[in-house]
Amino acid sequence: MPLRLIVLICCSLATLHSCHPIKPINQSSFEEFIQIQLPGSVLVYNDSKDIALCIAENAEPATGRKDYLVVETASRKILTRGSFLPGYIKWLNNNELEVFDSPGIVRDSEPENSYKKIISVRTRKP
Repeated sequence: MPLRLIVLICCSLATLHSCHPIKPINQSSFEEFIQIQLPGSVLVYNDSKDIALCIAENAEPATGRKDYLVVETASRKILTRGSFLPGYIKWLNNNELEVFDSPGIVRDSEPENSYKKIISVRTRKP
């Protein structure tokens, strides 16, 4: 009987020792995820806040080119990425972006619309 009690106590102690609390998984916030993907970027959400446009704050010194990426906030899935010359990128609606990709010299003979493109973030088509 005492041997059985000793074995039971040893098994109980071993079980208690192995049942330490599980540490939560360290999940970075969405903003931290974005800073890893595109360091020094600014977030601009669409109206429904389910997709984020991330624009690099600092342009490439030689050309002024800025990188951007579009990320689904819930899944952190990168929907599209790209870059544009001095100009802008902005939300037109929940699913479309307008990119004005200005060349170094704008010709008078070309309309301003020739440097604009619309990107559908769901289909990834310009």
